[in-house]
Amino acid sequence: MPNPQPAPPLPAGAARRTARPLPAPALAVFLFALLLPLLAATAAPAAAGPGTDGDPTAEGQALHQLGGALLGFFLVTAGFASFLALILLIAAVAPAASGRIAEEFRAGQTRCFLLGLVNAVFLTLLMVVTHGKLAVLVFPALGFLLVLGLTGACDDLGRRVLALTRRDTDRLGRLAAGALVAFFASLVPVIGWFLILPYLALAGCGACVSWLVALRKSAPKPAASATGSGGATPAAPPPPVDAVAPGDPDAGVPPRAAGSGEVPPQPPPEIPPPYRP
Repeated sequence: MPNPQPAPPLPAGAARRTARPLPAPALAVFLFALLLPLLAATAAPAAAGPGTDGDPTAEGQALHQLGGALLGFFLVTAGFASFLALILLIAAVAPAASGRIAEEFRAGQTRCFLLGLVNAVFLTLLMVVTHGKLAVLVFPALGFLLVLGLTGACDDLGRRVLALTRRDTDRLGRLAAGALVAFFASLVPVIGWFLILPYLALAGCGACVSWLVALRKSAPKPAASATGSGGATPAAPPPPVDAVAPGDPDAGVPPRAAGSGEVPPQPPPEIPPPYRP
């Protein structure tokens, strides 16, 4: 019998494509989406209480709880997708600005948090003093600071999270990982609502304000105007003219050229040819 020929090896590119692992943010979202409906389905009958087998009221309550769990899962998934889309949109529209804000956030988180807290208190007092008359200006400014600040915070947070796995990925992976951690950490009861979410929001706003201040300082300054008080440029004084005294051996020297302080060069004197008899 003829020996069976071995299968041809796969190309190197195909082997790399098949061996490439699933990114960590996508894997985490997939596992969360897979486990949450199962947990809700198993917890709904137990929440109905003992001794309710065959009771249509208990079955209705169980179905109602399951529907609430699925609705909550849908809202959480839609909220995370919207948050991630907003972060990616800001990073794509203003890549340089969001990158600089991420650097400010990484340089000093405590300083950024205090700066954001001071600005939040100032805007709140401004709204109270003006009785909400400046809401048209305050809310857009606050939204601008918040969106840009959260984009920079998610960028730096994703960098730190992926550094734990010793993987150096691109900016898209950093933003996705940072948005995933920031969003679901903010959903933790009490700690996420009152600690994590305010800290990220205020520190991001402070990083945005710090970037704006640094941008203003680095802007080129206009040249100082040389005009006088009346707006007209003063005329330059005329060049000095050397007075020649009578009997001066330099009296035959021609006068200086107008507007210059040097004597124009003179042609050399003509030398007669040698005498030849």
